[in-house]
Amino acid sequence: MTRKKLNHDAVSEDNQDETMQQQSDNKKTESSRKTERLNMFIGIFSVVCALMIWLYSSAISETEMKLQSPINVKYVIDVEDKGYDVEYNDKLKISFVVNGKTFAISQIPNYGINVYADLSTVNLSEIITSKTVQLPLIFDLPEGVTCPEKSHEYIEVTIVKKSND
Repeated sequence: MTRKKLNHDAVSEDNQDETMQQQSDNKKTESSRKTERLNMFIGIFSVVCALMIWLYSSAISETEMKLQSPINVKYVIDVEDKGYDVEYNDKLKISFVVNGKTFAISQIPNYGINVYADLSTVNLSEIITSKTVQLPLIFDLPEGVTCPEKSHEYIEVTIVKKSND
């Protein structure tokens, strides 16, 4: 009986060693899973932070672009329908520089900038035979974009009253 008890104690001790080894392995496995999760979180967090820094820096950085555009004169047909001829250099192009946020400037090639003069501001009742006026140029700029340099500020337009012949 003593032998059986000794064998039983030895087997029990072996079982305890195996159980402790399994518990230790489980703790290591659980610990390594936690470490992997933490490393994955840190990696994702780092990528998100880098993306936010890039977006912020591109949103606040400024740039400039040199452009050239034809000048449109709006409401020519309306004035001509009222009995006047409109004469101006329709081949004239304006060179200008725009600056602003990098993102806004990068969108300009997709949409362009409309440069025009507005004839609706001219008082036609003051014209007896003809009148030459200098109309200010208007720039349709995207939000956040300015135009500090222009080759022309005005366009010269001559309005001639049609004769009733």
